[in-house]
Amino acid sequence: MRIDSEDLKKLIDVCTLCGSCNSSCPVFEIELTEPYSPRGKINLIGEFIKGNIPDSEKMKELISVCLICDYCQNSCSKEVDFRSIFAGYFSLAGHLDKDNVFD
Repeated sequence: MRIDSEDLKKLIDVCTLCGSCNSSCPVFEIELTEPYSPRGKINLIGEFIKGNIPDSEKMKELISVCLICDYCQNSCSKEVDFRSIFAGYFSLAGHLDKDNVFD
């Protein structure tokens, strides 16, 4: 998946940051910190594309910790495309390779 920052921003803007995705996320259920939640990841990616935070190994790690179970997607009333947002980050940050599970 190749995406530019404007396309990624449009995907992110669908999210209202209500947090309904957090309660369905098995990773967040274990970690219990916002950066591991779907909403937290969307916030991080949003700040990254605005240029407010740099890309880093820690950010890559946080976004990578996803089971791709789609529970967040299924619990979202706004139908936020989490998978495309996460894949868009990897594409934009230059982290995609043949082994990337989001691609």
